[in-house]
Amino acid sequence: MVEVCNYLVVSVPQQYVLSPANSPAVLIHWRALSILAAILQPEDRDYWISIFPCPSDIQLQSVKSLPVAFDSHFHIDRLRNAAQVPCMSVDELMELGQVEDHQRVRLVGGIGIFCDPKTFPSPKDMSGLPSNVGVVVGLHPKHSTMSKDRINNALDRVRNMLKCERVVGLGEIGLDHSVPDKQWPRQNDLVRAMLHMINDRHVVVVHCRGVSGDSGVEAYLQLLHLLSPISRTQRFHVHYFTGDTYVLTMWLAAFPNNFFSFNRNVQGFSMDQSEAFLDVNKLLLETDAPYFRATGKWFSAPN
Repeated sequence: MVEVCNYLVVSVPQQYVLSPANSPAVLIHWRALSILAAILQPEDRDYWISIFPCPSDIQLQSVKSLPVAFDSHFHIDRLRNAAQVPCMSVDELMELGQVEDHQRVRLVGGIGIFCDPKTFPSPKDMSGLPSNVGVVVGLHPKHSTMSKDRINNALDRVRNMLKCERVVGLGEIGLDHSVPDKQWPRQNDLVRAMLHMINDRHVVVVHCRGVSGDSGVEAYLQLLHLLSPISRTQRFHVHYFTGDTYVLTMWLAAFPNNFFSFNRNVQGFSMDQSEAFLDVNKLLLETDAPYFRATGKWFSAPN
């Protein structure tokens, strides 16, 4: 890339960045070239292949088709922080995980969650995200311990972000009973405050945790009661689902347009929890990156 800069008589940046591109030299990066090749018309691609044929001494290897994957829930801001790459593009961030060859997938997109006020995205941030990444904004239940002024300010910002076309969902919203029970009433209040933001255009992304070591039946049923004023046709995504068949049946009875996702947490499921998924065709895969990392890794990633 340095030679390209020298040839074009342009300055050499301290660090080359693909998105947004900070130098014409990055156009020779394989990611940029693959994107350019993808947008060419078939006849144009054939033309360039005929002009620059593959050298005769190079053997072409057939690429094994990979399973297609979509990450239904990951945290862009938290993953950047965990990986200590605050300026990395989302395209690169999603492929950051170290994956064994037999575990590789072709990642076609994902849903990026922003539920921490300190790292809420600006309209410019959202417009710069890849088109295959949807945005969900909300307020994590653990933020219910903030002052009322800070909560109200955060909720105002969420309302404004929900007006952006890139935002496809409201969340996280819910209960987290892994914290001391004296905090639970504040979480209930936060859920009630967010009910007014729910509308048909957005999927509601639910976060629900029971006390440590529990499947969360009590928390799921309490949250279901708090959400009872919402239209039965509302679309929900219950992420990191840990409930049993009874909980799943109750949620589907209340909200038929409900999807449930799981990640590496299934490794610790009981028989009752595992059986909950057997007859359900509304399952999604998620990484919840940067969490639920593999042994010996500092973080997980969508890939």
